[in-house]
Amino acid sequence: DEEMAWVDSCCLQLVVKTKGKEETYTFQTDNPSIKREWITELRLAQLALDPNNSPAWEVPEQEQRPSTKMPLFVKSQTVYSSQHQTEVRCGCYYTVTLPKTARRR
Repeated sequence: DEEMAWVDSCCLQLVVKTKGKEETYTFQTDNPSIKREWITELRLAQLALDPNNSPAWEVPEQEQRPSTKMPLFVKSQTVYSSQHQTEVRCGCYYTVTLPKTARRR
């Protein structure tokens, strides 16, 4: 049972949806920590590709989307290290309304 649990902790299954059907791909990593790294990278890629992952600065109201490519969140930098295992599961954004006469420096 322990050996099967270890093998299971090393397997990563991805479901890819294409043209109305789903295909399952199974990857076996050398150890559970590599699997965790893959999962983290996949979640970061999902965040980076999400159209709601907009920058925290204001885009003019007349523009629906910025005309230039703006940076997206793709990697976290450790500021505080918790003693417990934590992960980012979602993100949020907000806009700030500034008076028209205000100037940015």
